[in-house]
Amino acid sequence: MGSGRAGRAAVSRYRCCICRAWGHSADRCQSDNGSPYRPKQDPTMPERFWKFVEKTDGCWLWTGGLFHDGYGQIWAKDKRYVRAHRASWLIHFGDVPETMQVLHSCDTPRCVRPDHLFLGTILDNARDAARKGRMSQGENHHRAKLTSSQVRDIVLEFRTGDTTKAAIAREYGVAEATIYSICTGQSWKALGLGTV
Repeated sequence: MGSGRAGRAAVSRYRCCICRAWGHSADRCQSDNGSPYRPKQDPTMPERFWKFVEKTDGCWLWTGGLFHDGYGQIWAKDKRYVRAHRASWLIHFGDVPETMQVLHSCDTPRCVRPDHLFLGTILDNARDAARKGRMSQGENHHRAKLTSSQVRDIVLEFRTGDTTKAAIAREYGVAEATIYSICTGQSWKALGLGTV
């Protein structure tokens, strides 16, 4: 492997913004105090935090910098950016347990209002997102190759018994495993087609 930027990029295109090492992103960093979103207590954070909060009747909106996904960011004492809603939790309630995340009840990424925040696990966060319709499903998913109409046609076609899953898979240009998961109700559950 050569030296310079091209050599580093060959190892991984991710460079950690915490430890500056190539090969992992910030959410996988194990340097310093563990996770990138577990800042050490910073006595200057509350003062800096409040400079970027716009209080409204509903959400308190973060007016400072944003991460690429729309969540607020603030510079922490241990030389890393942390999410603004996490900083709000730290300021109002103290440390966040290692296995927990700070979640929003209001579904506004810029919100830092403490009574709109609650603790939950990664699984809680995923279930909350699915329950509130924030996860792409069915034909709206970025990797979907079939439409809802095609899935209904596949189930009907298989229920008639005239063809095999392999033949249906060839017809629609998908893997036989995809047809199997549709017919057994493992995928496209939102259509409520049941099992064949």
